[in-house]
Amino acid sequence: MLIKNNYEDLSSILKVVSYFITNNLSYISLLITIIMKSFIVEIVMTLKSAARDPVADTIQRDLIAKKGFDMVSHVRSGQYLKISLQAEDKDSAEQIIVRMCNILRIYNPVTQNLNILKVTEIDQ
Repeated sequence: MLIKNNYEDLSSILKVVSYFITNNLSYISLLITIIMKSFIVEIVMTLKSAARDPVADTIQRDLIAKKGFDMVSHVRSGQYLKISLQAEDKDSAEQIIVRMCNILRIYNPVTQNLNILKVTEIDQ
């Protein structure tokens, strides 16, 4: 089933309402689906510059330098997350992710930086 977040006519809304009633889904779910948009937020968590990065040190020392890529002068490692969520707009999606990462301690703000790479709205 395709649910679009942009309803241009009443028949689209009626189809969605009918689907939710037929499948015994809650009215709250219906409202969230109509109001909210789907986003994918891509984030990277990297160690702060003052923090040691043994993973990056090993990659540079044991792989890059030993395999003839002496022109590479610096390597830092990090973690990449791709998160799907529902939000009203791109700014809200970004705020939700930052808040979630802070509250759930997905990253350590003392030793890591949280960088939002991209927020993409997706069609359902």
